[in-house]
Amino acid sequence: MENLKSDFMNIPPMPPEARSSTLQDMLKGRRTEIDFINGHVVAKGREVGIPTPLCETIVDLVKKVDRGELKMDPANIRPLERYL
Repeated sequence: MENLKSDFMNIPPMPPEARSSTLQDMLKGRRTEIDFINGHVVAKGREVGIPTPLCETIVDLVKKVDRGELKMDPANIRPLERYL
């Protein structure tokens, strides 16, 4: 796990103008593809008994924004910090 964390932390940063398709959808007020991306990982994890708490949290946060329950804010990533 320590190697994984180290590898993750050494990924080169994305350019500031780079945006994921999910973020692009959110910025344009479109429904996201979260169920087909992270949601798929969550579903497959459940099928084989592997917990996917990071993906579950991402799905939950994005769906809350989709439903208007949560405003888009960089502070929303705080619940993800416990997995890094």
